[in-house]
Amino acid sequence: MIGTLASLISTARAALNGMEGRSRARGSSKRPHAPEVSAPETPTQAIESSKRRRVADACPLLELPEELLERALLYSTTPRDLCAIAQCSTRLRTISDNADAYWRGEFAERWGGLTELQGEAAKLAGSWKNLYASRAATDRTHAPWQKPSPFEVQVAVRRLVPKTEPEACVVFLIDGSGSVTEDDFSCMTSFVTQAIEHLNTQETATQVAVVQFSNDCRLELAPSPIVLDQITNVLEGMYRMNGGTNISLAVQRAGQLLKPMAPQMRRVLVLLTDGRIDSHQAREAHDMAQRLADEQGHVCLYAFGVGRGVDRAELLRIISARDASSADSRYLGLCTLDESPW
Repeated sequence: MIGTLASLISTARAALNGMEGRSRARGSSKRPHAPEVSAPETPTQAIESSKRRRVADACPLLELPEELLERALLYSTTPRDLCAIAQCSTRLRTISDNADAYWRGEFAERWGGLTELQGEAAKLAGSWKNLYASRAATDRTHAPWQKPSPFEVQVAVRRLVPKTEPEACVVFLIDGSGSVTEDDFSCMTSFVTQAIEHLNTQETATQVAVVQFSNDCRLELAPSPIVLDQITNVLEGMYRMNGGTNISLAVQRAGQLLKPMAPQMRRVLVLLTDGRIDSHQAREAHDMAQRLADEQGHVCLYAFGVGRGVDRAELLRIISARDASSADSRYLGLCTLDESPW
């Protein structure tokens, strides 16, 4: 059986590599990374597909019962090989498409621990296989930088203010310190724009505010109802302050902005930073967030890592001031690189 499976993998790889070679020869920059192909087949592609089907149909492996065939495929192949094999027959493709546990495990092995955010992203994508393919495509596009898939970003934005909330105020805290590059800063403001555009589509009565911080804080936008043109102008006109990373002061400033709000209003702090602070600064920020949550209530904290050498552990420590059990699901690395900026 092992030899038969190896033969099938070899044939599928050769067919897939052949298609990629012709794609490169035509000057295409896109490589197939998943078995979904929506465009009609060309005559040449149809011939290749016919060859793969004949090879697969002649393969004794396909005579196995469904359960044994599934185990042979899912316990003996890499994601790339499984995608290649899946193109050989409808039966093999069905096994690949329905192997949610396999793709979930492969996603976790490649990109780390899973949280509720990834689970919701898989539902949004339609399956764990689709989420895996989307994240792999993102890796290829942005390597060596690590970015989440578009599905994960969409879910992260949606989670800021659930549809069930009647009113909310979202304060975006943007790191303008010296360790943040212009590209990092642009990534942060672009995410804020995307988040506010989504919030504007909801029925929830939402106000937004923008605070930039370094050693000090600068109020870029006071809490106000969403007016997209106005907010876009503010974000596009921002420039970095430089200096240190005083997250505690930023949280305190957010608390001051939120204090006049109605008691029942959802209060959301969205921290965008590289989190490059020492343990003392992190403890101060955690304590300040804890104080805010205790004094005002209905406070939710989210963190998004951007830049080189993002300190995920310290960011989780800060946002765990409110509901530590869900902190992992309230953090997302937007654009990170595991190296020091210096």
